[in-house]
Amino acid sequence: MLRGTLLVEALVTRFRKVAFTCSYLPGKANYKLLAVPCLLLMLLYGYVTARIELSLLAEPQQWLIAAGVLATGLVATRVTRRVMRRRLSTPPPRLTYEEAPETVVRQLGLMRPV
Repeated sequence: MLRGTLLVEALVTRFRKVAFTCSYLPGKANYKLLAVPCLLLMLLYGYVTARIELSLLAEPQQWLIAAGVLATGLVATRVTRRVMRRRLSTPPPRLTYEEAPETVVRQLGLMRPV
């Protein structure tokens, strides 16, 4: 549970959108190219962490050490985020509910009068 929480904390550190509420704007990323590497990384992560967890279950002392390291990492990420926010004296970032189109998207101008 700790490794999953730490992974989520690391992945959503700068993510400021509410899941499944923002509309999809085409042209931002090519998901067809990202699907295979992401799937392979997810499978590799699951396999490697499961093997590590199996080896830790055989040795209770090692499991306690690993749990302590993961808990320390989780606390460190949360404390670091709060300290940096206070140091910059900025309010918590606002969540994004609507995706705004980027200005770099070029329009063909096919609907203008001739």
